[in-house]
Parts: sequence; structure tokens; C-alpha cells
Amino acid sequence: MPIVPAMPTMDQAIQVPISPKLFHKSVCYPVVGCYDNKEPYNNAALEIPQSPEHIDTHFLLFTQETPTTP
Repeated sequence: MPIVPAMPTMDQAIQVPISPKLFHKSVCYPVVGCYDNKEPYNNAALEIPQSPEHIDTHFLLFTQETPTTP
């Protein structure tokens, strides 16, 4: 039977110190507000959301008067 190496767990991973200036980022966008990568809303890549213009966000309002078209 072949020996398969075990995958390291998070507490076994090599941790490289990151400068606080590089670690904590924040950004504010009109209409949708401000975001940062601080706890508890951080992600694995420590990235902050891209701008609504970059994502091409659209907010559509459907009402009882116009249920099929915004």
C-alpha cells in the first residue's frame, strides 16, 4: 500500500509576517459604502472588493406597477 503524505493543517502552515500597512486595507465606494479586510470580514487572499464600475454592478427596482421591467 503506498504511503500518502498528510496535508498540513492551518496551524502547521508556514506563516510569513506581513506588514500591518500591507495587511489592513479599506476602500469606500459611493452608494454601496466602505469595505475592509479586517476581522471578522477578511478572506483568504486579504483582498478588498473591486469597484462597482469594475464589476459593472446594476441595481434594478421591480415594482407591482412594473413587475417585468425595472
